[in-house]
Amino acid sequence: ARSDGRFAQFIGENHLLAGTDLAFIGIHALSTKAAPKRLWTAPHDGLAFGVSGDGLTLLVAGNSPRDLRGYELNFGPAGEFLAVRQTKLPLAAAALALNQDGRQALLAGRQGGLQFYDVPRDQLAGRLSPPTGMTFTQVRYCADDRRAVSLSQPTRDKGLTGDVLTLWDLENRQALAAVTNQFVVNGLALDPARQRVAVVGTDLLVRIFDADSL
Repeated sequence: ARSDGRFAQFIGENHLLAGTDLAFIGIHALSTKAAPKRLWTAPHDGLAFGVSGDGLTLLVAGNSPRDLRGYELNFGPAGEFLAVRQTKLPLAAAALALNQDGRQALLAGRQGGLQFYDVPRDQLAGRLSPPTGMTFTQVRYCADDRRAVSLSQPTRDKGLTGDVLTLWDLENRQALAAVTNQFVVNGLALDPARQRVAVVGTDLLVRIFDADSL
């Protein structure tokens, strides 16, 4: 998701989940013979989004404190859209990510910590600490869901420069490797196989890292 509230995620071949301009999220039916048809919309003011690998679970962190909303998307046996179940959770996140099946999320707190959230049980389930003097700004799961990559920025009172890209072992709750950049990173993305990490910095360069050899 972009910091301006826009994001897009395919759900199978015939539907698109999208957020637009800090105003709406919606599900659209796609067709090669007609323009996309909007099937469902909901207002939102979120800046942080997490979508599961199957596109059926969405988490949106709103601008207000302790305002995390969950959306469970339901489709019929023929792939037809049926309904959306919405829940509101008393949690806050500055950035977040969902694993492939949508059962676990990583929430980057506004105070710097990274928390595990058990989606079916609706409860927090552990915590990772950022590098000293840093606060988490972005996080993504790797393909195996046993690892994740995070982006951390220096806190203002530490006088540090450059963002840190960290590879995490989620099962053992520890950092495996970290790369310190000499620039501020504006964006973080993983390829569809979630094996390579791309970052784009304020120097207008895109750098690609292999998640297995950070």
